Amino acid sequence: MYDAYDANEQAVARRLVRALLAKGFSLTVYNGGDEAEIIRSTVFKDVVDAIGETGQDHIVVSDGLTVAGSIDLVWGNSPDELVADYGWRNPEFEAFMNGFTGH
Repeated sequence: MYDAYDANEQAVARRLVRALLAKGFSLTVYNGGDEAEIIRSTVFKDVVDAIGETGQDHIVVSDGLTVAGSIDLVWGNSPDELVADYGWRNPEFEAFMNGFTGH
């Protein structure tokens, strides 16, 4: 994670990653390119190291080999706006994200 981003945004991102991994999801991170930085990782440090390298991250959230949903992070706005968008295919992921974002 790039240190120049707001410390509060970084804290939100870390909390999000930690909570997703605790729920048993794995994470694939794209940060601007066509190729993933990491694929289906369940290692907190690896995910945190992969996000925040550009102004935007696209995270694919998987439950086993099935995609549960995705999250778009946009850095540089505010901690409340870091999670710019999310979509779901799995009701557990939907409930988690609605709770995390307060929607």
